[in-house]
Amino acid sequence: MMDAMSAAMRAFFFVLLVAGSALAMPDTTQVSGNVSGVWGDSLSPYAVVGEATVPAGETLIIEPGVEVRFRGPYHFTVNGVLKALGTESDSIIFTRDSAIEGHKWKGIRFDSAAAGCSLVFCRVEYVKNDGAYPEVRGGAVYCHYSSPVVSHCALCHNYSHNANANGGGGGLFAEYGSPVVEYCHIFDNYVDSGGGLCTLEECSAVFRNNVIEDNTATYSGGGMYLGVRSGPTATGNIIRRNHCTGGWGGGGITLWNWYAIGPVSKTVTNNLLYANSASDAGGGIYTRYDLSFIYNNTIVENTASRGGGIYVLNEGQYLPDVRNTIVYGNTASSGPSVYLDNGNSSQIDVTWSDVEGGWTGTGNFDSIPNFADTVWFRLGPPSRCIDAGTSDNTPSQDFEGQDRFDLPGVPNRGGGQYPYYDVGWDEKTETGVVEGPEPRASSPRLHATIVRATALPHGVVLYDATGKRVRGASGPGVYFLTENSERPTVHVRRLTFVK
Repeated sequence: MMDAMSAAMRAFFFVLLVAGSALAMPDTTQVSGNVSGVWGDSLSPYAVVGEATVPAGETLIIEPGVEVRFRGPYHFTVNGVLKALGTESDSIIFTRDSAIEGHKWKGIRFDSAAAGCSLVFCRVEYVKNDGAYPEVRGGAVYCHYSSPVVSHCALCHNYSHNANANGGGGGLFAEYGSPVVEYCHIFDNYVDSGGGLCTLEECSAVFRNNVIEDNTATYSGGGMYLGVRSGPTATGNIIRRNHCTGGWGGGGITLWNWYAIGPVSKTVTNNLLYANSASDAGGGIYTRYDLSFIYNNTIVENTASRGGGIYVLNEGQYLPDVRNTIVYGNTASSGPSVYLDNGNSSQIDVTWSDVEGGWTGTGNFDSIPNFADTVWFRLGPPSRCIDAGTSDNTPSQDFEGQDRFDLPGVPNRGGGQYPYYDVGWDEKTETGVVEGPEPRASSPRLHATIVRATALPHGVVLYDATGKRVRGASGPGVYFLTENSERPTVHVRRLTFVK
């Protein structure tokens, strides 16, 4: 019943989205070649009719409310400084000019860009890169020797794929730089590797507090592909319902490096990996010859043929280090929780973790986590995960930015220095967050599909950003469609404003 209702709701909103995109556009300002200065709302939308470049030594500022619409397969290259600074109520949109294949474009490409580049409250969509390597790399944003800040953005409906599987990074692809991606919604991208995010080659990116969902990789890393000789940090992200349909695997995250040759490590902390899938190996995480630090993650209900939770391939040296992590409720033909590739003596170091089926290692146990909810997967009492982790070199705060805490009245079974931390991405406190669907302000934003709508179907309930019920229609706007166990609901929030 719910599946049918959900499908009907999605179809309804899709129709409204198409109808909204067909509305007549105002006169456009045509741009191409070298661009700089200020693009203001009074001259919007800007139609890109050829290759566009912000040259070295120049700055382009794009103001709130501007739409940048591409009329062909053109790059938006940044060698200088780009500051696209939208607001929560009036974002900036980079998109195709009309819903035809010929208007898909080549993305924002930071190439040896100057310091100070930023995308804030932007929506970047309908990029298609399908050429030869390396041109194919990157969807919405590509970073080469560049370190922009991408914050509170929607990166969606992008494509990076060729016959040799060289594509990657539907939301962002980065190499030789230190970009920051935070509080973004990265969804519905289709690539070869790294459906949402991808790093390679001396990249020390920071990916924090993002929602990465419903992306597809044909080769590896449905949600993220953190690749060779890169040392990014991924923390506080929701990584859910991503898929890897072939190749190596890694429905949620792929961690790939040959540490003996490129001695750099990745840090993966305080993430939720939920309902990801891989046709072969590693429903939650696929780790390959990689010495990564995988601390305080919650890995639940992922699926694969081998290693529903974690798949490990190495030669028994430079082992991935897993601590304070929940690996439960995952499914696979072989190794529902953790699978060690048996062809070359693969090993993994797991300690102070709740592993379904058990796992040898200090402080490990096998106990149903007892989650308080199935949206944020917070811990509910009684849970064996409370005060059962170690404080040694593990995150002192949980995914909400809440200090890890010794819960009074709970047996202390953990390790390291007092206080003993909880296992998983959430810290259960006596006076902390009230259990429920809404996060604290510092946690990742949980969105659903962003659509245009002018009316609502009978029976749909509207809520404002505070969770208060809104009576009657609210008029045109942006709606976030979510589902609960009883009926579809629509949350109204102008995170990404659409005129």
